[in-house]
Amino acid sequence: MAFIELKNVSVIYKPGTPYEAVALEDINLSIDKGEFLGIIGPTGSGKSTLVQLLNGLIKPHKGKVFVDGIDLSGLKGYRLREMRRRIGLVFQYPENQLFAETVVEDIAFGPRNLGLDEDEVQRRVIEAMEFVGLDYESFKDRSPFSLSGGEMRRTAIAGILAMGPEVLVLDEPSAGMDPRGRGEILNRIARIHEELKIAVVLVSHNMEDIARFARRVVVLNEGRLVLEGTPREIFSQGDKIRSLGLEVPPITELVIRLRKRGINISPEICTVDEAREEILKLLGRR
Repeated sequence: MAFIELKNVSVIYKPGTPYEAVALEDINLSIDKGEFLGIIGPTGSGKSTLVQLLNGLIKPHKGKVFVDGIDLSGLKGYRLREMRRRIGLVFQYPENQLFAETVVEDIAFGPRNLGLDEDEVQRRVIEAMEFVGLDYESFKDRSPFSLSGGEMRRTAIAGILAMGPEVLVLDEPSAGMDPRGRGEILNRIARIHEELKIAVVLVSHNMEDIARFARRVVVLNEGRLVLEGTPREIFSQGDKIRSLGLEVPPITELVIRLRKRGINISPEICTVDEAREEILKLLGRR
């Protein structure tokens, strides 16, 4: 059994009113321990609703969500809080989650609420800060609200990491950041995934990021799961992706244009590294 399973899940906002809206319809999805899953789809496709289901922030109107075999709909109190520790959710613009007077106090809030002793809390805080690239001595006493946007985002992610999650769910973690800041955040997330061996679920509008980091991709449209596969399988369907109002990664667009010019390059290429290797082979340099 997969670690997280959604079975025939539907979510309806404001049911029974003139404003009723189906956010998700009949979703079946499994997420394994240790995997890196990308979720893409046009605005309003249900991505944010989907990730909020994963740790019980919202409940389905139909179907079931299971985590480690446990039905989330029956959880309350301590058991629900424990499940939310295991499935760490970082919202879009996570700096809005910051509230404490210092960076350390903010990151320590979650571990302290777990009832851990202060030595363990400090160990977790230092480790989490190191993973997101915040030097402990330099940042520990600073106000979160004096930080740059990227530093605030790292602090918010560290606060989730310090809880010791088994799955890290990120809803547009690089939204509004410049290319350098986006790259730094995503490289940190990739390192967390590789070294801590925790699953990552990444929601993003940036197809290049999804192609580079995700190992499996699901595509939502109008509340339905319409495509699922590896990045190569998904982005090789350029016409289908565009019909959903999405873009293919820039490197995939380049490959499409090269193929139209008669250059025999694989249509499944979706990262810069893959394209470089293939082009070098075609040029006879490998």
